Amino acid sequence: MTESPSRSHFESQENGSGPRRNSRSWTFFRLALGLGGAALVLLPVASVNSYIFSIAGMFMFVAAILLAPLNPRTTLREKALELGARVVVDGGRYHLAKSSSFVPVHLFIAADRISAFDAKFRLLLEIPTAEITSFLALQADKGWFLEVIWSTNAAEFSYRGAYAERLALAAEDAIRSVAPATVPPTAHRRAAGA
Repeated sequence: MTESPSRSHFESQENGSGPRRNSRSWTFFRLALGLGGAALVLLPVASVNSYIFSIAGMFMFVAAILLAPLNPRTTLREKALELGARVVVDGGRYHLAKSSSFVPVHLFIAADRISAFDAKFRLLLEIPTAEITSFLALQADKGWFLEVIWSTNAAEFSYRGAYAERLALAAEDAIRSVAPATVPPTAHRRAAGA
């Protein structure tokens, strides 16, 4: 009888659990490497003919300095688990209100909110799902866009390229799965082309 591996087993393999991911063990390794290298550099003082150890020690000491620990990098899956998101979809490009630039975003769709994060996981927009009054994916001159209206606010996400329609409609479907039942169905039918 075989036992299926637990979820934590898979997560530890996906996160690449190794000495470089664990900063404490990596720091200990670097410290041991540096001290070992320094000891080998000082070995020729005790023994006159061991310059090979001195060169190896110098390389070990320099390697200990240069091998900095990896910065922990958050993945989309980890951020989705942190936020309790049901699904993560491509949000296209979101127009920042304070500037004229467009930023590529991912939409994290949770039961109570929709969060738009940029590539560095900075929160750019948060929409409470209970306040959504309408949402609609439409074709425009230069691609597709998805408009979400809630309370007295609105956000627009634009999609361009070969998969613009597919991405915009996927985002619309994801929002539909958490939107209140009071959102008018006509907006859904217009987006589907009915």
